[in-house]
Amino acid sequence: MRLITTSQLLIAALTSLVACDGGGDTAPDSKDTSTEDCGDGFYRADDGNCYPVEDTGDSGDSGDTGETGETGDTGETGDTGGETGDTGGETGDTEDSGDTGDTGAEASYGYGGVTRLAMLVGTPGGAASDSATVVLVDPTTGTATTTDASVRADSELACAGPYIFALESNNGGSDDRIVAITPNTALVYDEWTLSAYTAPEDIEWADGAFWVAGSGSPRLSILNADGSAGGNIDLSAYADADGIAEQTGVMYRDGLLFVTLANWTQGADRTYNTAALGMIDTASRTAAGAIDLTGINPSGEMATDGTTIILHHESTTTDGTTNTDGGFESVVVSSGVTSGLIVDYASVPAKSVTAFLAYGAGSFWNVYKDADSATWAQYHQTDGTALQKWIISARAVGFVEYDGSAWLAENSYTDNEGTLYNRTTAGGAEISNIDAGGEIERLVLCEDPTP
Repeated sequence: MRLITTSQLLIAALTSLVACDGGGDTAPDSKDTSTEDCGDGFYRADDGNCYPVEDTGDSGDSGDTGETGETGDTGETGDTGGETGDTGGETGDTEDSGDTGDTGAEASYGYGGVTRLAMLVGTPGGAASDSATVVLVDPTTGTATTTDASVRADSELACAGPYIFALESNNGGSDDRIVAITPNTALVYDEWTLSAYTAPEDIEWADGAFWVAGSGSPRLSILNADGSAGGNIDLSAYADADGIAEQTGVMYRDGLLFVTLANWTQGADRTYNTAALGMIDTASRTAAGAIDLTGINPSGEMATDGTTIILHHESTTTDGTTNTDGGFESVVVSSGVTSGLIVDYASVPAKSVTAFLAYGAGSFWNVYKDADSATWAQYHQTDGTALQKWIISARAVGFVEYDGSAWLAENSYTDNEGTLYNRTTAGGAEISNIDAGGEIERLVLCEDPTP
């Protein structure tokens, strides 16, 4: 076992998003999100978008802000912030406020935009290389908005900083892409490139930078707030014989970035070796150790209550027979001890396809499928006791829980057309549904992780 070298605790987070097409008869009218809070470490600009607050130190000089320049020159007022009242408030909310810079971007993490479900929607029955788009859904109104993003149908979705991201791997044919979408406008903000074969799987915002996990590179990529290259961290010390640790997910808490390391053997005949939970000190940008895991295929989903991390292992069986692996694992980070699989999929006669972990609700969820149906299963967050299960006659591809109800992405077994269902978390009764307008490939929830 490789024990953690830094003893630090964690707090809850979820990295998901969902998306769909027009809401049909069941989707309420859209709402104006231009006045919603951006979240800690971000401010809303005149164009209505959220941007990271930059650290400008203790500078009280607000001269660069034009109309509020004279207010900035009064040093004592600039230091206290609150004393400036209406005249200094605008400056305090932007990057020119020294005090805000010290406590903003550095202290913030996760996602800071408006709450949205994000869905990747492609052509029914299409190939992985076919084009797909991202659809955003406001979970409070059910309104769906199609973005102008166009990416491969096998891209991943994630949320970090003020953006919702589509992470595209081109399998070495060209550079990989990260497409940043502004959630309140549903428009592409920018596109960033990564080296070919990076295979980006997940992205996190912490300590003023974006941290990108890729299953094709021995190094974790760091991007500056504007998407420019900010360096990398070599994780090959925690890899198997091929030298690549296969990073599948990232989560930040209390100074540490946690990275799930799947340690597959690269190649057509994939084998699964000892997986690990890697740790990175984001302040010093150095590797801080790794903990060997019991499970062998961490999918990247993680959540924490501040003491323990629960992470999900996708089962490796694909033929619908009884699983031999997969489940949920519990890890106490301060001691580097894993309790093993508190939920073991070995007795489940189907393949695990998605998981959703949220400590705030006291439980976590998994969806697994067999030949002609899918089962939702809810488990207790401490000991993994099964709380309830529902069976649906559709091909489930994603699940998230938000504000007391569940959202499930399902594709028809007959024509692959997707529907996003809003259901009760007690029993799974349908509340409403949204026609996705194509085959749903991914579903995530983007919300501020700050408790």
